[in-house]
This record gives sequence, C-alpha cells and structure tokens, in this order.
Amino acid sequence: MMMAGDDDQDCLTILRNMREEVDWEIDEERYPFFRRLVFLTHKWSGQLPDLGDFFRPEEMDWLLAEDVKNEDSPDVYFNGFPLIGFVIRSGYKDRPELDEATGKPVRRRTTAVHQAAAGLRYFFNVDSLFRIYSRYDVNYVDELGLTHFHVACKFNCYQVAKRFLELGQDPDCLDESSLVNPPLHLALEYGLRDLAELLLRRGADANLATAYGLTPLHIVCRRDHDVLGPIVQCEAMVLLQMLFEISGDEKGRELRVDARDKLDRTPLQWAVANLMPSTVEYLLARGGADPSGFVFPSEDYFGDRYRRNKSNWIGYRYNVAADALRVFECLKQRGYELTRGDALTIMRFFVYLEKIPNADDNSDVKTDDEDDHEEQTCRVCCAAAKPATTAAASSSSSSLCHAHRFAKTVRGFFQRWALEFFADALPAAASLLRKDHRYARQRERVDDVHGVGDDFQRAERRYFHCYCFLPFVIASLFFMLSFLFLVNEVEDLKTFAPERMMSRV
Repeated sequence: MMMAGDDDQDCLTILRNMREEVDWEIDEERYPFFRRLVFLTHKWSGQLPDLGDFFRPEEMDWLLAEDVKNEDSPDVYFNGFPLIGFVIRSGYKDRPELDEATGKPVRRRTTAVHQAAAGLRYFFNVDSLFRIYSRYDVNYVDELGLTHFHVACKFNCYQVAKRFLELGQDPDCLDESSLVNPPLHLALEYGLRDLAELLLRRGADANLATAYGLTPLHIVCRRDHDVLGPIVQCEAMVLLQMLFEISGDEKGRELRVDARDKLDRTPLQWAVANLMPSTVEYLLARGGADPSGFVFPSEDYFGDRYRRNKSNWIGYRYNVAADALRVFECLKQRGYELTRGDALTIMRFFVYLEKIPNADDNSDVKTDDEDDHEEQTCRVCCAAAKPATTAAASSSSSSLCHAHRFAKTVRGFFQRWALEFFADALPAAASLLRKDHRYARQRERVDDVHGVGDDFQRAERRYFHCYCFLPFVIASLFFMLSFLFLVNEVEDLKTFAPERMMSRV
C-alpha cells in the first residue's frame, strides 16, 4: 500500500510490481489484485500510466467488467465505478486483436460493454465505456450475437450509433445471430424516437421480423404506453406515425400491417389487447389494417400488461375502462360486432383488476335517478379537499370521485350485456316447456283410447301435468335468481352513498 508521500515514480513502480506478482490465470490471485488496483487508483497522484503497457486487451476487459459488477459493493472505494473513470482519465483506448490470416480485427469478443448491457442497473456506464472502446469500425459481437451497435441503440447512445453508421455499419445487423432483436426493434421498445428515426433514415427495414415473428409494428403495439398519460400517448403516436411516414411515404416501403407473429397475432390484436385506442384508430384509419379477419384477443393475453402492472389508484383504473370503451367503439365503426364471448373476456378482465368495488365496502345501493345528486356531492367533496385540508382528506375525496367516474363508465356495459345473456337463455326455457307439454298431450290421448277415466287416472294425469311444468318452474326460478344476481353486481358498481363520501372526507 502506497504512503501519502509517494511520488509519481513510486506509483508506477507499485503498479508494475503488482502486475508482475499476479498470475492472471488464477482467480484466487486475480480478485485480490483487482481490489488492490482500485485502492491504488483512489490514491494515485501525478502522471497517469499508459495502461496498455501493463495489461493485454482481454485483461482490461475483465478489469472493466469487474468494476461494473462491483457497483453494488458496500465498500465506498468501489462505488461510482472508480476504475472506469481512472481508465478514461489515463487516455486508454481499446486496441482490437488482429487476425493472423487476414490481418483484420477479430470481432468475436465479449467486452465490458457487453457485460454492462447484460444488467439494466448499469446502463448509465455504457456511454462511458464507449469512450474506451472507441473503434467504431469494429463492431464487437459476443457469443449470443449481441454487438456494440445493438448496445448503443438499446441504451440511447445516439452519437455512438451515428458514428457506427457513418463507418458503414448495417442498420439491421443481418449478419448477426437472430436471437438478438434488430437495432430498430430495440430503439422502439425503449421509446428512443431520435435513434429510431436515425435508423429508419439510414435504411433500417421496418418489416424485419425477430425470431418470434415480431415486426416493428408489433413492438410499438406491445409496449406499455398509450393510455398511461397524455405524454406517453403522444410518444406512442409519434413512433407509429414515424414508421409510416419515413418507411412508407419517404422510402416507398409498404408496411405489413397485418403481419402475424409466431403466436399468430397481428399488431391490431396487440393494440386491442393492450387497450390502446389511439393506436387502434390509427392502424384502422391510416395504416389500412383489415378488420374483416380480426379475431378478438383471448383471455390469456387480453390486458396482460395491466395484469403485470396492477395499480391501487382508482383513477388509473377509470382511465383503463374509458380507453377500453374507446377501443370497442373504434372496432364497431369499422364493422366489427362484439360477441358474447368477447364481452365475457372484458368482464372477467375488469373483475380481475378489481374494477368492481369489493363486497366489504358495504356500498349503499342507489338507483339511476340518484346519479345527478351523487355527482354533485362528489364535486362538493373534491372542492372541500383544498390545500388547507389534510392530505389524507384530499386523497380520500379524490378516490371517491374517481370511483364514481369509473362506475358511470362501465355500468352501461354491464347492464347491456346482462340483458343479452338473459334474453339468450329464454328460448331454451320455452323449448323445454313445449317439449314437456307435447309429451303430456300424447299421454292423455293414449289414456282416452284405452278408456281410462276413473278418478285414479285423472289424479295421475293432474300429477303428471304438475310434473311436466316442474322443470319450467325450476328453470324460471334459476334464471330469475341469475338475473337478480347480475343486477346486484351491476348495482354494486355504483359508488358509495353521498353520506359515506362526506364522512370519509
């Protein structure tokens, strides 16, 4: 360990001695050496060393990658990636290894850039690492097919990606493994508008599919955006419009709007499943998506992004319900008729997200005539929650108002489809009645032919008539109870009574 009075020569001597003492092939020696090196860089003074004279390129890869991994170390000496900063200050630049046969740089190599890209927690160091691995004419690729260009497009290193393209890099990386998504897909997945535009203008294929059959349109329609707020809605539409305008209008490449992925799903189906009304409307109007062969998303992936990202805020759930109705309206305007199976999928999704108030809320049941009074009370509650009130009161009144808005939004949908299901069940009950009645008349005719007319036979026929009507009576009671249950569920969608809202505030 160097002392405070060590001069420049002492620092270089200590580093040289440390390097000569370690056997790089032995892990038990390599890890202690890394720690000693970090301590040395913390106390380094004077002229910085030329690290290329001390370490081979693969050894520098290991040291930099280890510095990335040690970001979570409780030791303050290892926080903030000290070695990466030291290497940059020293002016070290990576030098690629040359192939002996061709004399060209060897691209198959796992660098610290690949290591940093493997963990999303270390993404903010990727740009710094590119100051070390600055040979943009050499696109290093690891064993999975991930290249430095992929990493630059994934982590928004715009200038790095631009420099790669200027030096002749293929924007689609078609010569690499198909296990890694193309650069355009990565930029769209992370909402990197400027990078996506750069790739499109440089000739990236907007119809290129991944190993799972996902095109750029699939990526946009699968992202968690569009209904979470006006800012991200704008972002979603910008990405979608950019694909059509640059690739379609400027480049003359028609987008495959109805392309299907490996799960046989189109971008329109993904947009509907994710309840993205703006995207659905744009695909149908501008994109030319074909609604005639549209199949409504199944329950296993309808609303899947909300299943992965539940929220306890009732206002968030209201936005989801409102946008769901907008999606259905877009489909209806294009000629798609919602089936009972589709309606059941929607209802189950609402219940899964706890859009129906819990039974333990003990909400008072109100009629539709009370809606106006309830809405007025809701506005009074919100007006009462001013800055002068407590934060808890403000939060409570806001939640109640959002609950009221949600109930009014979905109430009509549940009521309409409850009547649809009940009306569909009535013909079955009528058919059962006609069948039993015909059987009873046939039995009467047989008895008349054989002259059976005594009191015992007449009593038997009366008993048989009652028996024939019994299934209809049971069926009627069953459907009546089912209808009452559905009505009760619909009424439960209404918000709390005004008195309870005032008491909670």
